[in-house]
Amino acid sequence: MIHDQQLDRYYKLKDKKTSPLIGLLHKKNNLDWVEAHLAQTPGQIKAQVKGVQCAACVWLIQEMAKKIGSAQVSINTAYGTLTLSFDPEAFDVKAYLSVLQDLGYVVSAPSKQAYVQTSRGLLIRVGICAALSMNVMMFSASIYTGLNASNTSSVFQLVTHINLVIATLAMLIGGTYFLQRAYKGLKMGLLHFDLPISIGIVLAYAGSLYTHFFGNPEFSYFDTVTIFITLMLIGRLVQQRMIEKNKNQIMQSQEASVFNIRKREGEAIVEIPFEEIQQGDRLLIPLGSIFPVACIAEQSVEIDLSWINGESTPVLKFVGELIPSGATLLGPHAVEVIADVEYHGAELAELLTQAQQKEMLPLLWQNFAKYYVIGVLSFVTIGFAFWFWKAGLHQAISVAVSIAVVTCPCSLGLAIPLARTLAYRILMFEGVLIQRSHTLDDMQKVQHVAFDKTGTLTMSDLHWRNL
Repeated sequence: MIHDQQLDRYYKLKDKKTSPLIGLLHKKNNLDWVEAHLAQTPGQIKAQVKGVQCAACVWLIQEMAKKIGSAQVSINTAYGTLTLSFDPEAFDVKAYLSVLQDLGYVVSAPSKQAYVQTSRGLLIRVGICAALSMNVMMFSASIYTGLNASNTSSVFQLVTHINLVIATLAMLIGGTYFLQRAYKGLKMGLLHFDLPISIGIVLAYAGSLYTHFFGNPEFSYFDTVTIFITLMLIGRLVQQRMIEKNKNQIMQSQEASVFNIRKREGEAIVEIPFEEIQQGDRLLIPLGSIFPVACIAEQSVEIDLSWINGESTPVLKFVGELIPSGATLLGPHAVEVIADVEYHGAELAELLTQAQQKEMLPLLWQNFAKYYVIGVLSFVTIGFAFWFWKAGLHQAISVAVSIAVVTCPCSLGLAIPLARTLAYRILMFEGVLIQRSHTLDDMQKVQHVAFDKTGTLTMSDLHWRNL
């Protein structure tokens, strides 16, 4: 088709061949949703598009639009979206989308499932604490460059009071994030990574309060507390964002993110969420869509089970046979089936539930955090007791705070999520999606890899790649 349309100019300039995405040519979605979409926004349409591998794909999609008519094409390869702006009288959008599907790009209605954004609250905390950190450092710079209580007492007191207010805001806005998680962990009898961070924050802030009001304000740690909270929040935000991206990638896979389906009720047809599917419901499955539950076929259909067992070869199901949950309808046309189970008892529901589970730190780091917390508490207690016996309460508090701040896992709190984020991103660029957090740790134990189903798990020309 590319040669017939005389769109092979791009490929003549390439220095190597691009392998096709195996199986996409079998999956053509119906385009019945286009009319309803155009009725709401005439002259503009947004769709999900899959199969875009490289710049050649983007170029091909844009050039094909010029052959159909006049349209402005915008492609977001990160989220797999295609946006078209056109004159309805001069551009046949349905014909254009049909040609794209013939070329192997799977086109479907825009996702009705919003992107998971559980980190929005954390992002707000990071933004506020970052602003507070910049302000506290601006005021602390005067102390580092010579301002003290002996030369300009009134100015020094004003600056330290301002730092106290800023650090208190940072504690209330950002510090409580770790304190709440540490408290919940202790209630469950868990010593996890947020506990030593919380200990460092609380002791540094409490010690700074003590020295500010009862000791020497020059030895307060208000700027350290504020910046420390900000850095820890940034590290946690990086990790959380990566988890969200993995979730969204899973939820969008194989149209599983479209959580509505049409159901027949007498002569009427209604649209219901997957969660409301009950046993015995008559469901209308469009061409190229997924079966949300196990269904009984009332006519012969061809389905794709690659999402279930990795087999890319289409399977024929006859009248009365059971179609498994998670199968994709390949043809010959849209069908009406009977739900054999309710949605919450289907395999697809269990898979999506597992995909939405929060990522946990690996077992190695959970054990490390537990013993690390015990060690920090021991050193803080020993330091406080020794210096209280030797030099009094003021010196004991200063030593305890110093130990807590120095031993607080600042670098690990940033390094662990950052390292895992970079690893996930590199793997995602290579086409590998990590669903379970301990997968990378388990990979250390793998010594041999056996490839089966060439053309499904791998490309047609199997070869080794060093990642």
